[in-house]
Amino acid sequence: MLDLDEKDGVKACSKSGMRLRMGLKNRTVNFKEVIKMAFNPIVDESKCVGCEECVDVCPVEVFEMEDEKSVPVNAEDCLGCESCVEVCEEDAIIVEED
Repeated sequence: MLDLDEKDGVKACSKSGMRLRMGLKNRTVNFKEVIKMAFNPIVDESKCVGCEECVDVCPVEVFEMEDEKSVPVNAEDCLGCESCVEVCEEDAIIVEED
């Protein structure tokens, strides 16, 4: 759940590049219910250099570092914003729709 009243919630949306286009103000929103989509972030370990940019940019903490590589440990929480894809200079991440 993301509480859009809280500054951190709005910051997370801004950080992820998502736009609050649906007039959702002063409400708590479960994006999985609103969007009705699931996303699957995939990291190509052979391309990942361990820069941690995806870990830092993800608004819902999908990624963690394991053995100096990014791993999507909370893939079910992915919003599909593709911020991770944008910051990955090695093109090691893709986000698929399930």
